[in-house]
Amino acid sequence: MNMEQNIKVSILVPFYNVENYVGRCVESLFTQTYQNIEYVFVNDCTPDKSMEVINEKIAQYGVADKCKIIIHEQNKGISASRNDCLDNMTGDYFLFIDSDDFIDKDMVELLVEAAVKENADISGCGYIEEYADHCVEHPQRYTNNHDEMMRAITLLTLKGVMWKLLVRSTIVTDHRDEVRFIPDRNMVDDYLFCCQIFYYAQRFAGVDRCMYHWIQYNPNNYTHTTIFAVESQAAAIRKTEEFYREKGVYEVVKDELLKRKFISKLPLLLDKECYDVNRWRNLFPESNNAWKDMRFSFGNKLLFRAANSSLYSLLQFRSLILYGIIGSFSSGLDFSIYTVLVRLLGIHYVAANCFSVLCGISTSFVLNRNYNFKVKDKTKQRFTIFLTVGLCGMLLSNMILWLCIEELHFKEIISKLLSIVLVVFFQFLLNKYLTFKS
Repeated sequence: MNMEQNIKVSILVPFYNVENYVGRCVESLFTQTYQNIEYVFVNDCTPDKSMEVINEKIAQYGVADKCKIIIHEQNKGISASRNDCLDNMTGDYFLFIDSDDFIDKDMVELLVEAAVKENADISGCGYIEEYADHCVEHPQRYTNNHDEMMRAITLLTLKGVMWKLLVRSTIVTDHRDEVRFIPDRNMVDDYLFCCQIFYYAQRFAGVDRCMYHWIQYNPNNYTHTTIFAVESQAAAIRKTEEFYREKGVYEVVKDELLKRKFISKLPLLLDKECYDVNRWRNLFPESNNAWKDMRFSFGNKLLFRAANSSLYSLLQFRSLILYGIIGSFSSGLDFSIYTVLVRLLGIHYVAANCFSVLCGISTSFVLNRNYNFKVKDKTKQRFTIFLTVGLCGMLLSNMILWLCIEELHFKEIISKLLSIVLVVFFQFLLNKYLTFKS
């Protein structure tokens, strides 16, 4: 490893509001088995005690001579902080680390070893999603085929983030006016930056191990899909397409870029928080049929086809239509069970009705929860409300049956059909505004 130790690595760490996590992060950096490292920290005017924690760790491990600390007088955002890291590094290679994450103690050594062996401009590894109660490994595949790697980073079959990549510094320093993070809060710039460095890199290397630990339980990092998030991804994709066209490599990544456009706007159809069919149709319309060459469920494919057809206006009422379909299925189950119990088993209509309605309620809840409203939280609370609404429906159903059968002398089956129509409408209103309210 003596030859590798001559290679200087700059570890770049912008930080903001991470006092509960940054201690473990810097400990994993200061205890690396690789020695020839400089650390560049950028304090983006953090309001908490992150800076104090870092200073304590610097003193504890005696690495003050290896550390640079840049302090912002006002918050400039992650892009400006990353650019300051790049401007102040002096290493042959650089590696970004998010300040709430941590890495295996031999990660730098193994990445450098792989880079030297392949004379690589970029050396990467896999990563681990760390949750409070479990973790998920994500191996990453790196090859020395330049076009293949460009396609992978464009489609994001290789995750488009900087923190698992050891990058030759000259890729940035030789193209300083071009390969930069764009300080635009309306754009996700990791994607553009990754695509740029993959374009300029000529050789790649990979370590077949997951060594980067990506924390998922920091509440400050929780993100929700919104219209803004979709539009910011779209802005990055547009910039990336411009870059590819300028460099004359658009044809190499054309298919992957088209699929990436389609994937980026999926929340506009699949996420109820930002559901907007018209916006989906108009955002990257050239990608509206890209799903035909991709793997999606049969139900999603029907949705995509409808959204791109003259029927798209009906999708504005998708939730109501789906509720009706689920209600019809559950009611059909209710009716079938009731018919068997009354006609074949001779059970009294009240007892039969109570059992059949309970079966219909349970089925309707599960289907609406999983496939319509797609709410995963407060399951017990929501089911309790749903069941209460169902029991109210049962009482209403029995009242309608009693009135129709005993007073109006309708046939049992006709009475049941009438009760189903009235009760489903009653339950829909209550469940829409109570049970599945966000």
